[in-house]
Amino acid sequence: MINTGSKNIVATAGHCIFKYVPMPNGVFVPGYHNGQAPYGKWSVKSRYISTQWRNKRNPDYDYGFVVLKDLKGRRIQDVTGANGWRTNAGYNNYVEITGYPGNRDTPLQCITATRRLRKYTWHVEFPCDRFANGVSGSLLLENFDNSTNRGTAIASLGGVDDGGKTDNVSSAVLWNSSTAALINAAVRGQ
Repeated sequence: MINTGSKNIVATAGHCIFKYVPMPNGVFVPGYHNGQAPYGKWSVKSRYISTQWRNKRNPDYDYGFVVLKDLKGRRIQDVTGANGWRTNAGYNNYVEITGYPGNRDTPLQCITATRRLRKYTWHVEFPCDRFANGVSGSLLLENFDNSTNRGTAIASLGGVDDGGKTDNVSSAVLWNSSTAALINAAVRGQ
């Protein structure tokens, strides 16, 4: 979740929404564990991805945003809270990433430093052990606070090789002015 005025936007990777064809509409289940949905099951209202990703699979635009429908008259951000977000963070950051590898039913947390991934304008890479398939779309959070489990999102895990060639070194797309424009479009498109 990212903090927006609409209080219903989930940030992820573009390839999680649209790889070669649109992904089917699904549900977002925050805090899922062992079949439990402590915050409910939220239906997708709409999805936003960059045309650079949709039309050209440009890895520098592999980010996306999902707008969720209200559940029982409530917005998801009012139920779960949300992370802040910002653009143009630069290449060298100290971040926290929480992901759900496909081979686990519980989240895996990594605290690490990012560095520029050469050949791409908006990419960083970072070491995180056991970040297997399934962690794509996880947010890179700076200034993470363990007491609130919140931080400021600066990137989405994805991009080159859907987020990395190995389970020990991943990549992410830094958010920039194009990302901000897409978030604003999602907020306006309510």
